Amino acid sequence: LKAARAEPLAGAGAFYGLRPLAEDMEDARALLDSLMGPSRDKKRADDRPPDGFLAKNVCRRYLVGCCPNDWFKSTKREMEVCMKIHSESLRVELEAHPESVRYTAEFEDECLDFLESIRREADRWVAREQGNLRGPRKELQLSAGLQKSLADKGELYAALMQESMEAEEAGEMERSSEAMTKALAIKKDMEEAKKRSSVDIAGEVVCELCGVRYPTGDSEHERGHRDAHLTGKLHEAYSHIKENMERLRQKKLERKERDRQKDRGDKPSKRKDDDVDGPREDSKRRSRSRGAGKRRSRSRGAKRRSRSRGARKRSPSRSNRKRSKSRSGKRKRR
Repeated sequence: LKAARAEPLAGAGAFYGLRPLAEDMEDARALLDSLMGPSRDKKRADDRPPDGFLAKNVCRRYLVGCCPNDWFKSTKREMEVCMKIHSESLRVELEAHPESVRYTAEFEDECLDFLESIRREADRWVAREQGNLRGPRKELQLSAGLQKSLADKGELYAALMQESMEAEEAGEMERSSEAMTKALAIKKDMEEAKKRSSVDIAGEVVCELCGVRYPTGDSEHERGHRDAHLTGKLHEAYSHIKENMERLRQKKLERKERDRQKDRGDKPSKRKDDDVDGPREDSKRRSRSRGAGKRRSRSRGAKRRSRSRGARKRSPSRSNRKRSKSRSGKRKRR
C-alpha cells in the first residue's frame, strides 16, 4: 500500500520537475563553491584571516598548481574524477594568508608525492612494454573497404570449396572442377590484395615518458602513428607531470637551503655585502699585520745591535787580555 501511494507522488514530482530543480541547485552550489569557496556564508567571530582552503573538500593539489586527475580523461589510463573543489579564490586566499609559506610547503610536498607515485606507475609500464617490442617485419594494413571486400571474398571462397567437394562426392566432376577453379581464382585475388597492402615496419621503441610503444620507421603509416602518440593526450599528461615534478622539487630544494641558512644564522640579504666588503677588509687587516710585524722586527734588531756594541765596549778582547797579562808578569820578575 505504501509503495502504491509513493509511486504516484514520485511520478508527480518528476512531472512537475522537482528532481531537475534539485540537481540544478546542486550544480549552482558547486559553482559558487569553486568561485567563492565553501565557507563563503560563514561569519567569523574574530579577526582571524580566512582559511577556507583548509576545508577537507578542497583540492590541495589544485591550490599549488596542478591536479592531474583530469589530464588522463578519455585515455586508456583514465583516473578517477577529482570530486574536490577547484577554486581560484581559495588559491588567492592561500597566498594572502599569514602562514602561506608553511601551508604552501605542506601542500606542495603532498602534491609531489602524488605525482611521483604516478611517475613510478609509468616506469612500470615502460619496463613491461620493453618485453613486448616487435622488430622489423611486414604488417598488413587494410582500409575499411578492403577489409569488407576480403571478408566477402572469403565467404565466397568457402562456399565454392564446399560446392566442389559436394559435387565430387556426387560424381559430378565437371561441376566440381568448375567450382574449384573459381575458388582458386578468388583465393589468388585475396592474396594479391593482401600483398599490395603489406608494408615494411622498421621496428618499435618504448616512450620513456609514458611507456607506450610506437614505430620508428619513415613510412607514412609509421610517421602518422608516431606523431599521433607524441601529440596525444596521454603523452601530454605525462609531460605536464614531469614539468610539475621538476618545479616542485626545485622549490623544495630552495626551502631546504633557506632552512640551512637560518640554522647557520646567515641571512641571504647580507651574504652579498659580505662577499663584496669581505676581501677588502681582509686585505686591510693583512697589510696592517705585515706592517706591525716589520716594525717589531726592526726594533728588535736595533736593540740586539746596541746591546752587542755596549758589551764590546765593556769587555776587552782576548788579545788585549793576553797583552795585559804578559806585561804584569814582566813587572813581577823585575
